Amino acid sequence: MRMTRYLLALMLILCLALTGFPTFAQSSDQNAVYSNDVLGITFQYPTTWEVREQAETQGVSVAAANDWQSISDGVQPLGLIFSVTLTTFRQLGIDNVLGFSDLLARTDSNATVAAIRIGEASGVSAESQSTDADVVTRTVMLATGGRRAAVIRGLATSAGWQGGGAQQFEQILNSISFAPAEVNAGLMRVGTSLWSLATPDLTQLADLTISADGATLYATDGNGGIFTLGAAGTRGDVIKPEGVSSFGSLILLRNGQQYLSDPVSGAIWLLPAAGANGAPRKYIGAKGNVFSQGSPRYFSVRSDGGILALDVSADGTATHVFVFNRGGTRIDSYDAVAMTGMMILDPVFAAEPSGRYYLAGSNTSGILRFRSDGVLDQAGIGADLLANTAPLAMLVDRFDNLLVATADRGILKFDPEGKIIGVIGESYDQSAPPKAGQLGHPVAMIMNADANTLYVADAGAFPQIVAFALDNNLELNLSAGTQVGTKIIYGESKSATISNTTFVYEYVFTGRRNDVVTITVQAADPTQLDTFVELLSPKAKRLVFSDDAGIAGLAPSDSQIAEYTLPAGGDYTIRVTRFGRETTAQTGAFTLHLALIED
Repeated sequence: MRMTRYLLALMLILCLALTGFPTFAQSSDQNAVYSNDVLGITFQYPTTWEVREQAETQGVSVAAANDWQSISDGVQPLGLIFSVTLTTFRQLGIDNVLGFSDLLARTDSNATVAAIRIGEASGVSAESQSTDADVVTRTVMLATGGRRAAVIRGLATSAGWQGGGAQQFEQILNSISFAPAEVNAGLMRVGTSLWSLATPDLTQLADLTISADGATLYATDGNGGIFTLGAAGTRGDVIKPEGVSSFGSLILLRNGQQYLSDPVSGAIWLLPAAGANGAPRKYIGAKGNVFSQGSPRYFSVRSDGGILALDVSADGTATHVFVFNRGGTRIDSYDAVAMTGMMILDPVFAAEPSGRYYLAGSNTSGILRFRSDGVLDQAGIGADLLANTAPLAMLVDRFDNLLVATADRGILKFDPEGKIIGVIGESYDQSAPPKAGQLGHPVAMIMNADANTLYVADAGAFPQIVAFALDNNLELNLSAGTQVGTKIIYGESKSATISNTTFVYEYVFTGRRNDVVTITVQAADPTQLDTFVELLSPKAKRLVFSDDAGIAGLAPSDSQIAEYTLPAGGDYTIRVTRFGRETTAQTGAFTLHLALIED
């Protein structure tokens, strides 16, 4: 029975079918180096151990050869089984790094959860022991970049854990480095961060709109009211009209009239223009029973003055788009479930002035476009990019381009035919306040009249309003802004200046297999420049990176790749830039130092 339970505990890491991962393992006198470009992971392990890879679960396990043989023979192994599985926040069912602790606690209520940091990756760790099954388990969950995560496990019998397994686990764990592939690799960046305004008091951000002259932004917060901001990111007044129970979508017309959705009351209010006399009144829903409970969250105003409003039943089984005339009388209803043949989970909505509208949900595998008469026109828009993420907001600009905000990929911009144009902003794990251009949970967007500035309401763990300048030439800017080919040797330092015309520097050095190197980048003025450094393999694959050094003697804006073991001999590239590279505007001097760590 004990052996059966032990084997059950190992099920996730004993998928022994070998795969075609492009990997290599090189040996030194004491350790082998495992490196996998697909998984974006490198670590060291004892030379006598063997590797097992699991492509379907994005995992790798290592153990002593005799322990693998024991498991194959149905005998309890004596030593440690170490495994790493690469996954995403979405697959784990969490929104940000704060969810790691709850997830571990649910897995084992008796485990003590503690914070941990391995290089650039931060997360939590927990150890538990099952006396019944005689198994000690150490689980570590780390945020590895963007919204990707690593689940690391060590399992051994109590005797094996105490007899060296715990020490072996720590040694392998501390040798791990992550270089996850960019989720938006290959997509052109089309937005430069202009400014961001932290709004910690706006904990229920719902919508964002802008005045006709572009001078004032209006952000709605579920219970807080309507907050005004200057177009340059300065806070203004708070408006809380009498009688309104909740604050959802807000639309401003050129004549100054304002329409506000109130999901709690099931109404759409007509608010007087700024500075005008008069009281707010329920434009739609004054007599109740017009909308389902909790609706409408989204609505739009057509060019003829009619209104389209999204209505979702309280249990989520029914999704309708209601059509109202200029007088607020409902004149039609379009059943999206009947039209598509499926429930639409967590739907978001956007519409063109003509009345053509769009829906997308966490299960729609792309965007659904409907004609103005409610007939489904096209399904699966952007499916390749949206299939494994949940849209959080949509916007149609004046050129009929479609912008879709997501937690996993930033904001994706599609042309009217559904072809991807590029990406705006960058997702992150929300473990700390965002840096320039980072978005945690973008829930609303609005564009200025010239369509060259996008404002985003981010309702993540660190609420903020962010402004992006839209520029379709950023990839050209990146190429022009990169200086390549500078040679550097061990023990040498190089200095340069990051400007808006040259903001990426590449340095090349020759390394030997198993060389242990430390790469440090320090800004001359840490308040002006946030450095970022990455190391590329001889095949130009990113091996490891550093954003914030997080160690004594270095400023938070400095960066350091500490004691990294080179997996092979060859010419390596050190790439130094600023955080956000071509999408931010920080400038300043820096110094790079390359050190070989001798035994």
